Parts: sequence; C-alpha cells; structure tokens
Amino acid sequence: MDRIDLEQRVDELAEVYSGQDFADEIKALAADLNADETEVLKDVLLERGANFDKAMMDRVDARGWFQRQWDKASGSGSESDPRIAKKP
Repeated sequence: MDRIDLEQRVDELAEVYSGQDFADEIKALAADLNADETEVLKDVLLERGANFDKAMMDRVDARGWFQRQWDKASGSGSESDPRIAKKP
C-alpha cells in the first residue's frame, strides 16, 4: 500500500470506529503491512494526531469557546453573565 491508500484506509476506519475499536482496527491493519508500510502508517497516524491536537488548541485559544466551556463545567453559565438575557 502506498501513502495515499493508507491515508484513505485510516479515514475509512475513522468514519466507522472510534476509541478502542478504532485502535483495534488500526492494529489489525498494521498486522497486514510490511515494515515500510508500517512506518508510513505510523507517520499518517502521528500527523492525524498532531492535527487533532492543533485543532483542540485553536479552540482553547479562542477565548469565547474556552469561556463557554469553563462556564458549563463550573455551572456558572449564562446566569452569571448579565449580557445574556435570562429566559422567563
């Protein structure tokens, strides 16, 4: 398999599986690959992980999103923000 095929296969698996099921499917895929293909798969997965981390950090850096999440977690939400009208 070349890189494009591996990227496509990872995308297909990610659409169907998540969490431990996704990891198990990736392990099964890797078991069928030769050493060079396994290295390419590792690179693809590391790049996808870095992209996910960057997307999360971009959201955290956006103060509005972070503040809403903080408010939800702390239970303060819109009740403590006078700019947001309360529903009757």
